[in-house]
Amino acid sequence: MIEDNIFDPKQDVLNLLNDLKKRTRDIIIKRFGLNGDNKMTLEAIGKNYKITRERVRQIESAALIELKKSEKVALIKKCEVLLGELLTEHGKIMEHCYLINQFKTKYNLEESHKNAIEFVLKISDKFNLVKENEEIRKTWTLTDADLDLPKNLINSFVVNLEGKGKPVLEDKLSQHLQNEITDSKTLISYLSLSKKILKNPFKEWGLASWKEIVPKGIKDKAFIVLEKHNKPAHFTGITSLINDAKFDNKTAIPQTVHNELIKDGRFVLVGRGMYALIKWGYKQGTVAEIIEKFIGESDKPLSKEEVVNKVSKQRLVKKNTILLALQNKIRFQKINGMYVLADK
Repeated sequence: MIEDNIFDPKQDVLNLLNDLKKRTRDIIIKRFGLNGDNKMTLEAIGKNYKITRERVRQIESAALIELKKSEKVALIKKCEVLLGELLTEHGKIMEHCYLINQFKTKYNLEESHKNAIEFVLKISDKFNLVKENEEIRKTWTLTDADLDLPKNLINSFVVNLEGKGKPVLEDKLSQHLQNEITDSKTLISYLSLSKKILKNPFKEWGLASWKEIVPKGIKDKAFIVLEKHNKPAHFTGITSLINDAKFDNKTAIPQTVHNELIKDGRFVLVGRGMYALIKWGYKQGTVAEIIEKFIGESDKPLSKEEVVNKVSKQRLVKKNTILLALQNKIRFQKINGMYVLADK
C-alpha cells in the first residue's frame, strides 16, 4: 500500500500547475476543483474575472496543451501508472465513478483527491474517454482496450436476466454468463458500464427496471429489506434496515414507513407496529377475524389451546389478547369446551 505522505495526487497536480501564469493556474484549479472544492462552470469563472465563457474555455484549452508538453508532467507519472495498473486489473475498461472509487479505496485516498485523479485521467495520453450515451455510462479505457468485449457481455447478461426474471448474486455471476471472461474484477467492471443493469445494496445484479434493484419508493425499499430480514419486524426496525441499506441519499422516517406499509397489500400488521409479508403465509385481518378463519376452515371444533397455537403463528400478540377475542359471542360459540362459529 502506498502511504498518503508519499503518494498525494492532489498535491502532485497542484505542483504541476506551478509554472502557469497566476490567473491561468487559478482558472484551472477552479475549473477542475483541484483544491478539493466543487468544479466551477465556464460562465461562473468568466463572471469572476469579467471575461467571456469562451475566453475561459480558450485559456483552459491552452493551459492543458502547455501542461501536457511540460517537463513537470512527470509529477503525475506515479498516479498515471497506478491508474493504468488498476484498469489492467479490471479488463482495461472501467466506468468513471467505479474507477475513481476503486482507486481511492485501494490507495486510502480521501474524497478531496477525487478531482485530481480525474484531472490526471484527462491530461494523460494513456487513457481514452468514452462519453456517456444511451447504453453505457462515462467510461475510461486503456488505449488498446476492446469495447466490444463489455458490450457483448452486457447484451448477453440482459438476455439472461430477462429469461431468469430475478436478480443474480454477485458471487454467482460467472455461472450465468456464457462468456470467456471469468475474472470477477473484469466481469463486475464491464457490467458496471451498463445503464440497463445495476447492482442493489445486497450485491444482487439485475435489470435497472426491476423494483428489487431500483425500488421506486419507501414501500418497495421496505419489501426488499424485510424479505432479506426474513422475519417480522417493527416499523422502526424496518426504517433502520432501509437507512442502513443506503439505496439512495434519502433518509426514511419511521412514521412515514408505518403509514405506507399499513396501506400496502404486500404487508400484514401482525402485532403492535410489527409487520410481516403476505408471501410468508400471513393472513390479513384482526385477531378475531383470524380466529374466525381458522375455525371456519376446520372440519371439527377447535379447543382453546388449538386456537391459541394457530393464531400465535399468525400474530405476535399475548395469549390473553387471543383469549379475549375468543370470548366474542357474536362470532364464536363454546360447546363442551370446544369452539365453533356462532350461528348468525
